[in-house]
Formats: sequence, structure tokens, C-alpha cells
Amino acid sequence: GRQWGGGRPEEGRIQGICRHGKLYVAKMIINHLEMRTVPTKLEGAIGFHIILVVIKSTVANDLQREPPVPFDEAVRSAVAQSETTRVEAGMRLYFPVRVWNPAVRREFTFATMDLEDALRARRLLLEARGHSSEAMSRAIADLREEAQRRREAKRRRLWEARAGERERSGLGGPKMAWYSV
Repeated sequence: GRQWGGGRPEEGRIQGICRHGKLYVAKMIINHLEMRTVPTKLEGAIGFHIILVVIKSTVANDLQREPPVPFDEAVRSAVAQSETTRVEAGMRLYFPVRVWNPAVRREFTFATMDLEDALRARRLLLEARGHSSEAMSRAIADLREEAQRRREAKRRRLWEARAGERERSGLGGPKMAWYSV
């Protein structure tokens, strides 16, 4: 979408808020890790952008400390510190990781809603940068496969936990799992 504030900021535009169809997203990029919100109304995107600015500021402060906090740790901490505010605001984050490979003059992207997957993708893509296009593509394929395995394992654990709760409460066994909300 079109980014407000791209190029020369015009009066009334907010840098870091993009139009997404009829809705808007707030976004912030920190060292190849983008934090993007799900689409919402403009008022919501402005509030979300303020939260993202606080996250970025917290990360920047941690990185400038003596000794500096490692990037992944700084991001985890800042995102965790903002959790209450984000939940109260109804804010969900999406993490696109974009790394330019100068060897092949191409940008490689991996996107996820899981912060740990995004941080791992950032590390792997930065390590693979400068190698062949195949190395970057292989890293992305590996990341996607691992993320899929983790999602399936999480879904299975959740399903089993809910089935156990239903059995204990007398509401039925695993066969009823697909009908519960």
C-alpha cells in the first residue's frame, strides 16, 4: 500500500502508517525486522503506531547501553513490555523480515505472526546474505517448514488439552473437539 510520509512528509500525514485497502496498518522497521499491525481504522492505526514507536525506542535504548543488549533480547523485552498495552488496544503484530542480498540484487522476505520465528528468520537471512540466491531460498524454505511444524505441534497440544478438559467436565471426549469454540 501507499505509505504516508514516504519521501517528503506532507502536512497531515503520519510516517509509519500505510493504507491497506479501506483500512490502515501501522508499521515500524528495526534492523530488517518489520513490525506491522493487522489492518484497522485510521484512529486505531495511529494508536498502534504510537505503541510501535515506544517499542522501537525501547529497543534503540537497549542497543545503545554499555554493554549493549543483544538485538533479539532487546526486541523480545520491548515487545513483552508492551503486551498489556497491545492487548488492551486489540493490537496484533505481524513480522515481515526483509533482507537484501547484494550478491544477487534481490530482496528475500519471510513473514510470520510469531516473534521467535521472525527473529530466527532475521538471523538466518542475515547470515545467508551475500551467498547465492539458492542459499537464501533454501533458508526461507527451511524457515517455513520449521514454522509449519511448530504451528502443527501447538495446534495438537491445544486440541489435546481441550479434549482433556471436556473429558474431565463430562462434556464429551475428543470426538466433540471440532464442535467446541
